[in-house]
Amino acid sequence: MEDRALAACDDQYLGVRTAQIIISSWFDRHVPTRELRTIYRKLSDLGLLRVYVRRRGRIVRSPFLGCRTLSLLARATEKGRRYLSLPRRVV
Repeated sequence: MEDRALAACDDQYLGVRTAQIIISSWFDRHVPTRELRTIYRKLSDLGLLRVYVRRRGRIVRSPFLGCRTLSLLARATEKGRRYLSLPRRVV
């Protein structure tokens, strides 16, 4: 699920509500906000994803703590894009 969440926000600022809809359609189940926040936190800790918020019409980088989950925007970092470009071996 982490790979899909990272792929969804590759090369764009993606809001959590939109990401929920996209990822839920890929897995044919509702992905709760709490689960998505945990995934984003894990990807952020690995340096694959950065979290932003919109303040006064501008998008600024933000820490996880102290931000409402539904106000977050996520974007893959350069390291995250390199990770996504690696070949996968599907069994």
